[in-house]
Amino acid sequence: MHPLGSRAMIATGIRVSTVLLATLLATGACGQGEPPPPPPAPAGAVNGLGEGETVTAASLAMTDLRRRLDKHFDGPWEHLGYRLPAGTGWDALTAHYAGELGATWTEDTRYPEDGGTGYRSKVWRDGDFSAGIALVEGRPPADGAALIVLVSEDD
Repeated sequence: MHPLGSRAMIATGIRVSTVLLATLLATGACGQGEPPPPPPAPAGAVNGLGEGETVTAASLAMTDLRRRLDKHFDGPWEHLGYRLPAGTGWDALTAHYAGELGATWTEDTRYPEDGGTGYRSKVWRDGDFSAGIALVEGRPPADGAALIVLVSEDD
């Protein structure tokens, strides 16, 4: 028999189990954890979409991208919008976001860059979390493009 007795041994086991469970929950070891904060905007980006035809096109792109993402990922979604300087390149944008998201995020090839939707998009995922960008060309082009960023949030 244990020197503390069987009741003391059971009570000690319960306390140890409770502390272990609390530690696992606090560190996120029991699940996916917290979603990362949204990545920072690229250099030269201005918060907001501006006005005019580009905003309408960007709103439609955001709605479409969110509809597409909802097929594979649960919301809620954080929506961000930026106006980009004229001439901002797609390759530079995708490289920026891939770098900011980090090595654990991989491109989600279920979402084509140009699926006949009138805008370019790219989606990355890390487990249950996803991030997507949509680039809508400026209308007129001299106004600069609009960038939509959708990032999954924790329920």
